[in-house]
Amino acid sequence: MLAEQTTTNRIPLSPDLAVGGPGVVLMAGPCSVESYAQTRAVAVAVYRHGGQVLRGGAFKPRTSPHAFQGLGLEGLRILRAVADEFGLLVITEALGVEHVPLVADYADVIQIGSRNMQHYPLLWAVGETHKPVLLKRGFMSTVAEWLAAAEHVAHRGNEQVMLCERGIRPFETATSNTLDTNAIALLKQTSPFPI
Repeated sequence: MLAEQTTTNRIPLSPDLAVGGPGVVLMAGPCSVESYAQTRAVAVAVYRHGGQVLRGGAFKPRTSPHAFQGLGLEGLRILRAVADEFGLLVITEALGVEHVPLVADYADVIQIGSRNMQHYPLLWAVGETHKPVLLKRGFMSTVAEWLAAAEHVAHRGNEQVMLCERGIRPFETATSNTLDTNAIALLKQTSPFPI
């Protein structure tokens, strides 16, 4: 174990499931929701392996504007229908302030992706939803910047913020991300937000 969690903030996702407690909450799914069949096949695997939360991108912020950008509303509908079939919760990303109400209608947890970690109007908007928020670390952000972003959500009244270390950009260009395990250990001991 990297470090014992010393913070006491638990984020309830449902009456019998919380992040920040002694157990591990398994959130898994496709990077992008591409079809009902694809999402359902992944949900079967998530369910069979003990997962509790189905994740998938309905809106996808791709580096290239020519890449698939997600199904949008149809992707949200697919996620919700498939998750309900297997008794799973849904987590998906809101890309902009205009997406927050729509994502909040379909998802149990709103994700803020790495590229949007410092999109303050978006952080403020999810802070007003009172839905659990999964805040991914920006790929070039310090731990202090990450915590400040979480505080932007909490400052708007929503303290249900979970941190996700998704890796930071290394100097090496042959690899895309490096998991910062030191940050995980540090935050388990110092952050009011579970990681």
